[in-house]
Amino acid sequence: MDDIDKLINAHVPTKIAKLQWDIERTSDYITNKQLNDVVALHDKDLTSNLLKLDKFINKYDGIFLKHKNFLQKNAELLDKDIRILEMTMDLVQSANDTAYSN
Repeated sequence: MDDIDKLINAHVPTKIAKLQWDIERTSDYITNKQLNDVVALHDKDLTSNLLKLDKFINKYDGIFLKHKNFLQKNAELLDKDIRILEMTMDLVQSANDTAYSN
């Protein structure tokens, strides 16, 4: 029991206590310094990528808006042509069916 009491009441840090202190100090350094540096670097990279994306959008947005109406009109004309072709095919098919049934 004397050895245990000496160990408990000792004012001299043990090797394990020193190791624990080093781990806590290192943990504080990692949390306060390195983590902040990583977050700042990530924020800088994210901001840089967003600025590139924003420049890309601004560059091509005007071009898209100019051609939007053109594309819409052509899509409508193409849809109309497809409907006319479908109706023509239906008329031809029904005419063939009528001719063969007589």
